Amino acid sequence: MEKASNIVVKILAIALLTAAVLKGWLLLTEPVANNDIWSYRPFLILTVEFELALGIWLLSGLFKKAAWLATLLCFSVFSAITLYKGITGAESCGCFGPVHVNPWMTLFAIELPAVIALSIFRPNISQVRSVRLFRLRLTAVIVIALTIGIPTGIAMAMYEPAVLIDESGITGNSHFVVLEPMKWIGKRFPILGYIEPNDNLAYGKWIVVFYYHGCSDCRQLIPRIKNLVCMMSIDNLNLAFIEIPPYKDHISEAEASGQFIFGRLSNNRDWFVKTPTVILIIDDKVNAVWEKHLPDAPTLSMIIRSTGRNRKNESI
Repeated sequence: MEKASNIVVKILAIALLTAAVLKGWLLLTEPVANNDIWSYRPFLILTVEFELALGIWLLSGLFKKAAWLATLLCFSVFSAITLYKGITGAESCGCFGPVHVNPWMTLFAIELPAVIALSIFRPNISQVRSVRLFRLRLTAVIVIALTIGIPTGIAMAMYEPAVLIDESGITGNSHFVVLEPMKWIGKRFPILGYIEPNDNLAYGKWIVVFYYHGCSDCRQLIPRIKNLVCMMSIDNLNLAFIEIPPYKDHISEAEASGQFIFGRLSNNRDWFVKTPTVILIIDDKVNAVWEKHLPDAPTLSMIIRSTGRNRKNESI
């Protein structure tokens, strides 16, 4: 029983360290969505630090009973979180950073088996044979954890992607560029020079939709916004769908309809933007932005008409 318990704990230690390394690499090299607590950068940094510390502790073999209990509680909490993500339709559990794994696969292949194995194979309380050896091992574990954890945490917290806020251009040297359309309101449409093709987007009334082909919310929004534009019957209102790379291999939902313009963001950068994002542009000026949710047709029509009247008054 003791040997089986040690094997289980060591396997889970390796799993924790693997997850921490992958998430840490993501945080060191890419921006994160910050849509909710599970994708909030400070929370993810704390998660990486916790997994690193727990993994190192488990490998050390110190305080076996406490380590076993901490691991059981940890994987029980992980199971509850992954179950929630599975129920809410998340495409990835987020456990392994850039490696996307379906939440149900993680739950039934890793986390629940871990909880069951830990419940069955419990460690025995053993006496420490050498106080000096125990102190040396404890000191080594603390030094290793701090040596790895502190610099990694600082590096993850200091990462800053490039940002495009206005027409002055991209700020920062990172290959990843964060787009923050909410900050574009009242300014010229700054991304225009990076859209291929961008014919006529600088003139007239436009509803521009940023979407990614793998985004389930985008697939639901595209037909809805097509219907909204048709229902509103606003003169000279145009609709453009802008695809975020990596592009879809075959023809997209937006491109399939000839009455709407289809474009793509240039693939010479890795763009980071919430999708779907809908932007109202009138004569190259951003007037309104909606992320994921749109108002109904009468409300949207009223916003567009009132914005258009205000622009005319400004020109007079």
